[in-house]
Amino acid sequence: MSGETTITVIGTVHGTPKAARLPAGGKLVVAFGLMRPRREYDHETRLWHDAEPFFLICAAFGKRGEGVRSTLRDGMHVVATGYLTLRDGEGEYPYLHLKAVGVDLGRHSVTVDDADAPLQPSPPTPRPIPPRPALPPSLPAPAVPGHLPSEEPARPTPWWSIAR
Repeated sequence: MSGETTITVIGTVHGTPKAARLPAGGKLVVAFGLMRPRREYDHETRLWHDAEPFFLICAAFGKRGEGVRSTLRDGMHVVATGYLTLRDGEGEYPYLHLKAVGVDLGRHSVTVDDADAPLQPSPPTPRPIPPRPALPPSLPAPAVPGHLPSEEPARPTPWWSIAR
């Protein structure tokens, strides 16, 4: 499918997806309509209004088609990506050969079944962190002439005593 235009469309499923088998090889194909509402701005009235919606026919083949048939229903909001084919002739709609399709999670909640997914190896077990070496015993603070050692930390020398 090189050289074809790939697009992503966010829209609403229009009608129930219909399944069929291709005559050559019996491969499953599932098709459904996808409608994308449009808004247009009228410069004369300075208002937005609903325009004729963008409508296209989406087709999914094989395992993707099985997923579409078992998941999508009329009125569901979806995100569809695929190769766009424009049809010649009056009254015909553009055709989207689906590469990927999914339910819009902003509008629907989905439960994923991983029963058919290949088993993944378990994540590696983290190595234990070795204990830190013991710190050496604290050394006594150097003696400052005229001061007695104390447990308090030494205070900085005031700036006015240095300036004299």
